[in-house]
Amino acid sequence: MERKLLLLMLLLSCFSGAFAAPNDGSASTGSTDICMEFLGRDCDAEQRRLLQEYVGNIDIQSLSNKLQQDFAGAPRAFTALPKDHAGFVNWNKSVTDGIIRPLGTLNGKPEEENEGYFANMMVFNTKVPEIPNVLFPHGMHTYWLSCESCHPKPFKKKRGSNDFTMGDIIRGEFCGKCHGKVSFPPGTFKNCNRCHILRKEGKTPFWGDTPK
Repeated sequence: MERKLLLLMLLLSCFSGAFAAPNDGSASTGSTDICMEFLGRDCDAEQRRLLQEYVGNIDIQSLSNKLQQDFAGAPRAFTALPKDHAGFVNWNKSVTDGIIRPLGTLNGKPEEENEGYFANMMVFNTKVPEIPNVLFPHGMHTYWLSCESCHPKPFKKKRGSNDFTMGDIIRGEFCGKCHGKVSFPPGTFKNCNRCHILRKEGKTPFWGDTPK
């Protein structure tokens, strides 16, 4: 089984590639514009603000070197890959560090150009004051998935036309189609800050400042 997993990883990945994210897991905030640093191009003020928020949350966004433990029973093929605070594979950091570079197709045909790994940050507003709004990295998802994976089902393309709850996600609907299966699980307070990043003024998340 372990040999098959290792072979699968080798088939889907090539172990090279340069990405804009810093390899040490920390954002460079010197004179370099954050849009140029992470997108390789200029961006508007709102995207610059959202990108700063996302990068500022970088330890929790699977881009930190600090958390390296394996989860119980992890396949040997996962040993060389970075882990998140819960012990699951940090697929985002595996990409941004150039450890893996998944192929877009298995038939050798040219793949569609991606919008950019850190591009097109979106905000989803929550209804509960103590729950921060969601900062959704659209570019990270289109890197891994085709548009048809999410649209028109389970997500309608028009903003504001999707109404769902955390309960729906935990039951495997909407975001739960992937999260909890092939991406980090939503049904734990350890992962709240991975998505709920934008705090509302004067409000502290009910789970506290950091995952435990």
